[in-house]
Amino acid sequence: IWKEYGEENGLGKEWWNYVVNFIDLCHSEEFFDNEDCIADVYQHSSIDKSKVDICMKESGGLEGDVENSLLEEEKKAEMSHGNYNVIPSVEVNTFEVEGDLSAENVFNAICSNFLDDAKPEICRLCVDTSSLNECVIPEKVIRESGFADVAIIFVMICLGAFVYCKGFRTGPAYENPPGECEVV
Repeated sequence: IWKEYGEENGLGKEWWNYVVNFIDLCHSEEFFDNEDCIADVYQHSSIDKSKVDICMKESGGLEGDVENSLLEEEKKAEMSHGNYNVIPSVEVNTFEVEGDLSAENVFNAICSNFLDDAKPEICRLCVDTSSLNECVIPEKVIRESGFADVAIIFVMICLGAFVYCKGFRTGPAYENPPGECEVV
């Protein structure tokens, strides 16, 4: 979509409309890969589906184990600037957490970014626990720390995952969104 609607002028109004509309209309387990929902998002975003389909086909398509030329081009550009991501990874306050992305590791990465006197109670309750899942049982957390802390941590994790996964990055290497035309 960016290649067809944003690369030339660097604005990509249709691309950003697509992102917002996709989140609003299709960002659920039921509709994420639903062709009708995606077609509706294209229509709401003023995107010609046939242009995107042609671009996707010409860059490698979706069938088989075939290299995607646009993604390879982007990877080479990132590597030439010294930027690369190890996948899977999660970014917490510009620090990349790689490798074992267990709930405990991501939770500890998030909590370690708070000053001691500003840490949410859930971070103090669940640090160094043998089982994070048992520690964050809603009844226990609500009873011992209050619902607000649980909500804050949940929102932080969801927002962090959303921002990272959608690629809303900033900095010199990300001045222009990627030129890939793969449908999210």
